Amino acid sequence: MKFDISSFNEIAKPLLNKLAEQFPLPIQVNTKRYEILNSGLETESQLLKATLHFLLQNNYLSAQAAGSDGVIIDYQLTEKGLTLLKINFEKEFSKSPSVYEQDKIGC
Repeated sequence: MKFDISSFNEIAKPLLNKLAEQFPLPIQVNTKRYEILNSGLETESQLLKATLHFLLQNNYLSAQAAGSDGVIIDYQLTEKGLTLLKINFEKEFSKSPSVYEQDKIGC
């Protein structure tokens, strides 16, 4: 199996784009088989494991166990991941007025 930067890009780009499309929802990965669940994204398990490890260790993604068994892991984009995709979180967030600005708070 050959793995290089182009192999990494073939996995990382669609993965990060999928996370951006559904932000802030996570993707779920079965860590026994290293497959992405319910996403339409498919890749070889060892390559996915290595890619997720790099993205996680370099703070582009965060991870959290989705259940008590620790087999299904939720991966989410971090602010650093959004920045890599050229998505300005603060700018996107400020595009629509908040409930405070609309006087829709309180009883």
